[in-house]
Amino acid sequence: MSRKAFRIGKFLNEVEKSRVILSKPSVAEGGAGGLRPYQKALMVGKCVGLGGFWAAENILLLTRGSSFLLRDDPDAQKSLAGRAQRTGARFYFAGSVAFFLMSVRDIYEHDRKVEERAKDPGATAEELEKLQLKRFSLYVNLTKSICDMIVFSNITGVDLHRKFRGKPLSEGIVSVAGLASASTVLFNNYPKAKK
Repeated sequence: MSRKAFRIGKFLNEVEKSRVILSKPSVAEGGAGGLRPYQKALMVGKCVGLGGFWAAENILLLTRGSSFLLRDDPDAQKSLAGRAQRTGARFYFAGSVAFFLMSVRDIYEHDRKVEERAKDPGATAEELEKLQLKRFSLYVNLTKSICDMIVFSNITGVDLHRKFRGKPLSEGIVSVAGLASASTVLFNNYPKAKK
């Protein structure tokens, strides 16, 4: 419970990220490092998904146990907690779909860039190696997004497997996907070895 208390207000980080993304120039405006409209939409979609998840997580925390939100009405407290849990799962699933689409598009654009540089006679081996390392990193992000979609498609509030197959996805598959997703986060956060 105390670990979750540190997450109170974390959704505000996603609001700030969205503001920064929307303030960046678009490619049409000729800004250096500008974003295309679809890139802005997907990036903000991911932030909205995560922000909605964190806000719902905050509501869930504030309605659990002896917390102060709706303390006098346990039935209303339980109802609000259930709605917050379902809403948070839906937001996170939407954010992971946006992240998946971003990852696929990033890989596509990066592969085109690698092909162009490989054809260039002036491209160095070191430069091509850096591009390959970047490609690996993009595939790690794609793996995370797929695993998150698998996990959150099976959670109460989304329940895609129950809706389309009539039964939930195997807990073993969901557990392996969750572990793989967590492993990608550890991999991305692990300090890089100095050369």
